[in-house]
Amino acid sequence: MPSDAAARRGGSRMRLAGRIVLGGGLGLCLVTFAGWVWLNAYACACAFSHVRLRWEDTEALAVFIPPFVIGVVVMILGGTLWFGGRAQGP
Repeated sequence: MPSDAAARRGGSRMRLAGRIVLGGGLGLCLVTFAGWVWLNAYACACAFSHVRLRWEDTEALAVFIPPFVIGVVVMILGGTLWFGGRAQGP
């Protein structure tokens, strides 16, 4: 039977893993969004007339939505690990 201290160490490790996973998912979302903005800004710079961001570009969305969704799922997993570990103890 695991001791109380061992259970606390396991909970703190899960919280640390949750923070790392949550941070990784957040980083993936931020990098994906920054890439999408950069692509739109680059496209505007290439089109010398009528400069505006083309947020409705479906070809770009087909590339950028999947990693953004994966990042959100990873953030949810990280939050679950983080707060699930918190419920187990300090």
